Amino acid sequence: MTRYLLDTHTILWLANEPEKLSSTAQNHINSTDDLLVSFASVWEKTIKLKTGKLSLALPLEEFVTTAASKHFLNFLPISLAHIYHTQQLELHHRDPFDRLIIAQSITENIPIISSDAVLNAYGITRVW
Repeated sequence: MTRYLLDTHTILWLANEPEKLSSTAQNHINSTDDLLVSFASVWEKTIKLKTGKLSLALPLEEFVTTAASKHFLNFLPISLAHIYHTQQLELHHRDPFDRLIIAQSITENIPIISSDAVLNAYGITRVW
């Protein structure tokens, strides 16, 4: 079965607004038992909560724990190989969290479930 890396917005929509997910994304999510969340996505949420760009009904720790349990999510740690690979990426996407998730997708050979079409510029497999 294929592993999938969920983009940060995909996790939020899966947990809070599943109707925003495309039918293709929903089918892939429902057909695998290896959904991955990058530690970078959790880190990104902490910053967006602090800056007011994100609000959650639950404290972040509870949101993450609940979403992981309910949707059988596993976590993908950030390795030095992932970080080093970000310097090889063109600057199609300037968001450091997205760049790290892209590097993880490339180095681990994991497709990303994301609505962000800019990711296509990196030659990764993007499902939406």
